[in-house]
Amino acid sequence: MKTNTDYNDEKKYRNYPFWDEDGEISPSQLTDFLEDNGFSQYFSSDDEEIKPMPVVISDGVITVKGDDSTKRFVSDFIRKEEADNPALRKLRDKWAKTGRGGIPHIVDGLPYIGEDPPEESTTKRVKILRDKKGICYIPFKNGVVEITKDTVDLKPYKDLEKEGLIWRKSIRPHPIDISNLPKNLDYHKPIVKQIDVSAYVRFVSYAFKRDLIPNETKPIMDNNPLWEATDTEEWIEGVNGFETSIGYLIHQFHPSVPKAIIFVDSESMSQQKAKGGTGKSTSLESLKYIRNWTYIDGGKIHSDSGGSRRFMFDGVTPETQIILLDDINKDMRFRDILNTITGPMEIDLKQKQKIVIPKDKKPKISMTSNFIIQGDDDSNTRRQHIVSFGTFLNRVSKREETNKSMSVEALCGVYLFEEFSDKDWNDFYIYNILCVQKYFTTDLITPSNESYKRALLANTVGDDTVFEWMEDWVNRDRILRLYHNTGVALSVIYKEFCDYFAGDHVLLTKWEEKEFVEKLFDYVMAREDVDWNPKQAAAGDTIRARRWRISTLTGQVDGVKIVDI
Repeated sequence: MKTNTDYNDEKKYRNYPFWDEDGEISPSQLTDFLEDNGFSQYFSSDDEEIKPMPVVISDGVITVKGDDSTKRFVSDFIRKEEADNPALRKLRDKWAKTGRGGIPHIVDGLPYIGEDPPEESTTKRVKILRDKKGICYIPFKNGVVEITKDTVDLKPYKDLEKEGLIWRKSIRPHPIDISNLPKNLDYHKPIVKQIDVSAYVRFVSYAFKRDLIPNETKPIMDNNPLWEATDTEEWIEGVNGFETSIGYLIHQFHPSVPKAIIFVDSESMSQQKAKGGTGKSTSLESLKYIRNWTYIDGGKIHSDSGGSRRFMFDGVTPETQIILLDDINKDMRFRDILNTITGPMEIDLKQKQKIVIPKDKKPKISMTSNFIIQGDDDSNTRRQHIVSFGTFLNRVSKREETNKSMSVEALCGVYLFEEFSDKDWNDFYIYNILCVQKYFTTDLITPSNESYKRALLANTVGDDTVFEWMEDWVNRDRILRLYHNTGVALSVIYKEFCDYFAGDHVLLTKWEEKEFVEKLFDYVMAREDVDWNPKQAAAGDTIRARRWRISTLTGQVDGVKIVDI
């Protein structure tokens, strides 16, 4: 009696051989042969003008096949038959010389499949296993981890076949053991303080330390009380923001207000000079071990270069789950990617037809930056989730040149990922699974990012020296002189500024009164705790709308009352 396996094997050979007695390949029969072996064309969009991709479906797994891999599949199939028919070597040689243009012609005859085929279309509807609201799937070598707010289960692939096909690239090459998954965690507190210390947990904990300098007189692993010196409010907020960001990116379901996850180096921003080495890129790159990702060098994307912007996402495919725009340029504007975050993703490919990925199936976007993100209006900021990293790892890496025990590898106990043991990998995966549960429980936790906000204010002024003077004047002198109650002429503030920098003729030459007043206005309006002439707020938020005249011995002049909110 024939089994299903027997029938499937017979089907694979139904259109074999696909050549005639003269060794000429029949394109139509070769197309039928590929179809019998699981090949089809996958539509990423319901727009039939968008070119589909060749794929193979086998045992619930869907694999993308490019021209080269399709050609290789046919060649390998012929090679297996050569033992019984040495003459086939000539056919394989002929096939090897087939130009690239011949493969798409053969593939074009394959049947169409898609998740959302147009009505009255011959395209066969298939389901892809996708995350749902409150449910996250991570495929591993030994099964699929299903994560909800309250449960984490490891399920066999066959149990999820009805839920949908799984992209082969999404399957992690490691097995997972969830038997010792930590329970009863308080997700409103950092996970790293509630689970066993591991290499990656050490890395995360140190990445958000700030204003700490490693002691070079002893090995970094013995640098206590550095490990304990983490529970500052800023550290807690930073780690909470980070952990929920990771959960958000791993969960491949788009909320009603999708966001770009942005990891920043506030110290570099405040000095307008890229430093790096804080761990922000490493932490986002780690997600390539969990989800399909596409890396994009943000340094090559310029706002004044239409070509670089247009082909920014070249390389992204329907399999891509996370995009990393790494170290974006100083001049890149957030609005250049705003439409990609809020709507369908249109991908212009160089020398190829564009791809459109529907809004609910597109990858999530992450970014790293050493500079201020350009674009601070409400439509931009509500689409940004910013997490500011600390300075400790940067200081450790600087000392590595003179003290080899001072390195991130020494701090973590192992070279991250490249030297991971099976236990290190499992610990890494467990931590990220817990981050997904934390995101389900708390949603995105937004840090106050005080260091980042201060960098934004400094950028608003444009001169660190002048910024520090304005900060001191608003925080201290304004109060000491009771200007917050009485108000003060703008000319008086400018005179105090000139008196303070009386010896710096170069600075004063650059800062005439008009520019100084305009920047002071911008600085005050950018702060959340003070306001400029609030009684005039109904007229608008410009310096002209907020104008207030006060009486002096010489007559009416422009004045300001900067009050605490």
